[in-house]
Amino acid sequence: MVKGDRIFRASLVVLSIALAATLSGCGEDTASGERIVDTKGPTQILRNDAASRVDESMLLSADRKTDISESCGLEAKDPDGLMRYWHSGINLNLDTSSAESAQSEGEKLVASYVSEDWEATTQSGSDGSTTILENKASEQEIRVTVTNGGSGGLGAMITVDVYGPCVETGGPDSEEIKNLES
Repeated sequence: MVKGDRIFRASLVVLSIALAATLSGCGEDTASGERIVDTKGPTQILRNDAASRVDESMLLSADRKTDISESCGLEAKDPDGLMRYWHSGINLNLDTSSAESAQSEGEKLVASYVSEDWEATTQSGSDGSTTILENKASEQEIRVTVTNGGSGGLGAMITVDVYGPCVETGGPDSEEIKNLES
């Protein structure tokens, strides 16, 4: 393991502890007046926590780190896209050519959250699976996608995407969003 990997892993542990402290005060309802800036950190921490649960001996690299606000998809009610959530994601490229190993590692990741009272809904396809994890004590949603690899020379991968709660913003072109996305 290289020094940079140790620092990355150590920061994931620290962020995971901060996540636990943050989520312990969350309820089912979004507090009125909650801002997207308040949701960005906890969403990123949850993404990092999920990534840190993958067996590091199987991890080749991590890429496609996503940190962006997205419209809540309420175009009919919100044509200006003022209602937004924070999306934080990462691809974890696995050192395995075995679809079974990749699927098993994804199942372990999901099981680690299920053991913490997250509810899992899984959809499987010919090239992998996607599991949506939800917890009544959290306003975030975790999506774990396992791609078995093989076609097109792509290797096995676990993609973790975390979506924060939908909150009112100044819109996609507001200073608030521009500052968060820069």
